[in-house]
Amino acid sequence: MNEQGLFQYGYSKDHRPDLAQIKVMLATLDPLGMPVATDIVAGNKADDPLYCPAITRVRETLKKTGLLYVGDSKMGAMQTRWFIHEQGDYYLVPLSATQIPESVLTSYLMEREQTAQELTEVYRDLDSGEPTKIAEAFEIEVEQMAEFEGNKINWKERHLVVRSIKIANAAQNSLKERVQQAQLELEQLNQPRKGKKRLIGLSSYQNEVERIIEKYQVEGLLNVEYATERKISQRRAYKGQPAQIIKEELVTLSVQVLSEALTQKLNSCSWRVYATNSPSEQLSVTDGVLVYRDEYLVEKGFGRMKGFPLSLTPMYLQREDHITGLIRLLSIGLRLLTLLEFEMRRSLSKNNEKISGIYPGNPKRKTARPSSELLLAAFKEITLVSVPIALGGNRYLTKFSPIHQQILIRLNIPLKTYTNLADDEGPPPSTSGEPSVMVSHLRE
Repeated sequence: MNEQGLFQYGYSKDHRPDLAQIKVMLATLDPLGMPVATDIVAGNKADDPLYCPAITRVRETLKKTGLLYVGDSKMGAMQTRWFIHEQGDYYLVPLSATQIPESVLTSYLMEREQTAQELTEVYRDLDSGEPTKIAEAFEIEVEQMAEFEGNKINWKERHLVVRSIKIANAAQNSLKERVQQAQLELEQLNQPRKGKKRLIGLSSYQNEVERIIEKYQVEGLLNVEYATERKISQRRAYKGQPAQIIKEELVTLSVQVLSEALTQKLNSCSWRVYATNSPSEQLSVTDGVLVYRDEYLVEKGFGRMKGFPLSLTPMYLQREDHITGLIRLLSIGLRLLTLLEFEMRRSLSKNNEKISGIYPGNPKRKTARPSSELLLAAFKEITLVSVPIALGGNRYLTKFSPIHQQILIRLNIPLKTYTNLADDEGPPPSTSGEPSVMVSHLRE
């Protein structure tokens, strides 16, 4: 088996490690979601080295610099950030815990408190129609230095320190609950319970305390004090056993929550750092948060390619060139789906309108963000019937309903594009007992 080929076995997100795997890399235009570059590589390839070739292909296709590349934390590798910056483009990526350790994040928060830097509140219009606070953020400028092929490169980078309100509230509630549960379980060590092994000696208590604190991830938030008492008792002789003197070490725990440490931990919950080399004049703190939040999720494109309606899986091909060709062919279909969806949503947003009649079983339901799948499904009953010449040779097209006409108008597609295909609209005459007619579904 060729190590450089596409056929590789290993971890499968589809829970099929028994099948050979490939990896597909997509670069899409935001907010359109249309793929610009598609790379197919071996399934054992790491993600990090795939970004630079994909970015190069985007540049060759668009022939333009000054673009903003938005990606996940894997695109935040230092070499990738330098590669984007060196070519005159910009990046916006979240940094992982490895790239920004907790100690660095803590220093950022302390620096903001010492300088009394105000937080920027980020609002967004949600379904309620009213601006809702979704995040708060501040920025710190850092000097980056990287060395590649013996050359040292320096550039300025802005770190946007962002906290999501929704995630922060959930994380704070979770932390408070874990602290309460840990405190309760520690205090229960003082009470012997039926079915539980009795702890003997200070060391056994200390080991159990460490286990509970680690279990609930509340290190440094609880103060545990131990009170020991030595007890000496005498056991009398019994059935040939001599009398014994029993020495026991009784341990009592007292548990207190470290309020100051807990408050500091609560305040530091859910902060995340985004890195960008874009100047603040082009990408403010608010814009940076909204751009990342509103970016097109490329995973949606993968879902369309793998499942309905493009149906890449299951794949019954064996030759690598056939696999590559099929994926590239389906990427064209993905482009059409994203373009259809984008044009419809843009048309509706211009007049702040919604469309109805496309949800099966709920014709009154309205939406301003219809998917391509729903729009295409609305045409599934439209057929073009071609009658044999012996029966007249006419062609009949199913009559378009108002919702069909509305969709075509929104997409700037003339109705005559389809009505010109037929000689008449409506059902064809009965052909019982005659040669069969040819039926074509319009959406095919």
